[in-house]
Amino acid sequence: MKGLIIVESPTKVKTVKKIVKRNYDVMASVGHVIDLPKSKLGIDPDTLEPQYVTIKGKAAVINEIKKKSEKADMVILATDPDREGEAIAYHIMRKLADSGVEIKRARFTEITEKGINEALNELSDIDMNMFYSQQTRRILDRLVGYRISPILWRIMYKGLSAGRVQSAALRLIAERQAEIDGFIPEKYWEITAAFGDVTAKLVKTDGKRSRITEEKDFLTVMEELSSGSFIVESIDSAKREKRAKPPFITSTLQQEAYNRLGYSAKKTMMLAQRLYEGIALPGGNTGLITYMRTDSFRVSQEALNDARAFIARDRGERYLPEKPNFYAKKKGTKIQDAHEAIRPTSVFITPDSLSDMMEKDLHRLYKLIWERFVASQMVPAIYQNTVLSILNGRHLFEAEGAVRVFDGFENIYRWAARDDSPMDISGFEIGKEKACDGIFPDEKETQPPACFTDASLVKKLEALGIGRPSTYAQIITVLINRQYVQREARKLICTDLGMIVNDTVRSLFPRIVDYEFTENMENDLDDIENGESGHKEILRKFYDDLTGWLEDAEKDIPSIKESVIQKTEIKCAKCGMPMIIRWGRNGRFLACSGYPECKNTMDFEMTDGKPVPVEGNLTVEGTCPECGSGLVKKRGRFGEFIACSRYPECRYTKKVDEKIGVTCPKCGTGHVVRKKSKKGRYFYGCDRYPQCDFVDWNKPTGAVCPECGEYLVEKGKKTVCSRKGCGYATE
Repeated sequence: MKGLIIVESPTKVKTVKKIVKRNYDVMASVGHVIDLPKSKLGIDPDTLEPQYVTIKGKAAVINEIKKKSEKADMVILATDPDREGEAIAYHIMRKLADSGVEIKRARFTEITEKGINEALNELSDIDMNMFYSQQTRRILDRLVGYRISPILWRIMYKGLSAGRVQSAALRLIAERQAEIDGFIPEKYWEITAAFGDVTAKLVKTDGKRSRITEEKDFLTVMEELSSGSFIVESIDSAKREKRAKPPFITSTLQQEAYNRLGYSAKKTMMLAQRLYEGIALPGGNTGLITYMRTDSFRVSQEALNDARAFIARDRGERYLPEKPNFYAKKKGTKIQDAHEAIRPTSVFITPDSLSDMMEKDLHRLYKLIWERFVASQMVPAIYQNTVLSILNGRHLFEAEGAVRVFDGFENIYRWAARDDSPMDISGFEIGKEKACDGIFPDEKETQPPACFTDASLVKKLEALGIGRPSTYAQIITVLINRQYVQREARKLICTDLGMIVNDTVRSLFPRIVDYEFTENMENDLDDIENGESGHKEILRKFYDDLTGWLEDAEKDIPSIKESVIQKTEIKCAKCGMPMIIRWGRNGRFLACSGYPECKNTMDFEMTDGKPVPVEGNLTVEGTCPECGSGLVKKRGRFGEFIACSRYPECRYTKKVDEKIGVTCPKCGTGHVVRKKSKKGRYFYGCDRYPQCDFVDWNKPTGAVCPECGEYLVEKGKKTVCSRKGCGYATE
């Protein structure tokens, strides 16, 4: 007899099997096996109890678990050590309730021999508080999505969605976009003075920060400077310590991977998952980092000892502080301290030793994590800072310089490059006049706020307490897939659709997008997990509040719907009624206000802020197969279509390449469309072709492979990995 270990990922199966050998059988649940139904709310309104169902395709997984459990003396549920993992473990336990087999919970915080053996020696029961926290979150999100989204459908069109966290994040991006769009630049002047190789900047006038925005003030200052003398007021030089940053947590890893490596939050988490679950090395699959969903800076004593030993051996004693460095989050910040910070499972597995054993992107992320962790246990870098102050009448100029005199932790990890060349102050003497080589004004304009990026949005979400480490990447992905936000270069831009959805939800359900309310809900979930609050009470209060909000919203829906419809001065070519701008799945279009009596629709373009009809002038390649005339692209109630330019004499039409609601997995900007080859075979490609040449004969699902991070596709009745050589597949 032997035990049965159940993990989530097939990749993790290989790593765990190598360690536990023949003492245990190991299999994967491949994520959740039980969930709320897709086709209905799935929550009893009286008891607020969830009505769980087996996920499509997972009955076979459950049967296999039952079959293998019959031959085991113990079933160990080793799903991921977080709320979602606890829920998966709970549902599997319930399915095995009548089997009579002993069931225990193991939490693998690192997939190494040490980590697994420790977890197997510290088996426990399911953490019901953690499960109830996950269940509460799932019910809250379902209530918001299934009760509010249909209201958006009534106002605009079916398919739109709102979400408890999604809508608050959309509000952030929409408000930033509104600031940028409404920004009015302001002119100002900066003035510098050159003294040989030293350039000083005007920083104060009359003891206050210099801010010159009026031309008359600028001319006055320039006249005063030209007639005045430059006197050296002070030379301050001091050594300054620059301390290392703490090891990564989920949010800081996503931010740094974006800023340094250009990885999206989604890509960072996919790669980190692979590093955690195990990479094929000469000795077999090995987990290279600890669990990657965490908000704690805590590091185990053993890991600290190893880091200090490595630093002393590899860099020398002068790089090692007397005592280990410890880091804490800001006072008042809630931390889920179940996991350590993200660190290498063994500091002695250096990035250089793995350079030829893994793909470039994966190696770069491991290198980043490894360097950050090792640097966090090193002494500070030391800089010699010099500030030179020069006075001209009432105007103070300053020049700053810094020279690194000891690299400290920057010997391994440097997050901001700076000019280390010394500032030559040999010709400056306090109280003495200094000849100026020239005064140089620079006319500038104030800049609008920067667009959010993956990194800055994650930072803002964390600061406001919106979502949790495990959800940041998914929030961004959902907003992009809903076409509320689009990624342009590295910027997250709110689309017109996103702006309207945000305005609608804010008008009808202000509490749902209230930042403080969203943060409090996250804190409530934490309190449930910590056993400080009952999940039923929190659910009942939210359900009662939501019911009231829905009743209030009903009164305002007609006026909101009217405000979304934009009236125009364009007359319908068929009946003469005014045309209005409506929204559909494929964007905006002109529709007759006489609908349903008149169903005329037209495409349009915005010119000088006004809609201009596009009548048969969107020429496309090819000729009409029925009459040989040219083809044009038009838009109707059901989206775009190709038609003969001789309509209505010739009524030939065909569908335009059909979007499937999935962002292109190659460029991340375009959308996957269904196309037809010359031989009549359907395939899938990017709608940005030829800028993006993505193509696949199988339909991408929008999900990613839990084993290798590539995109998943539908192949027959299975979902499989698109990467050749990866055997991941699920029914």
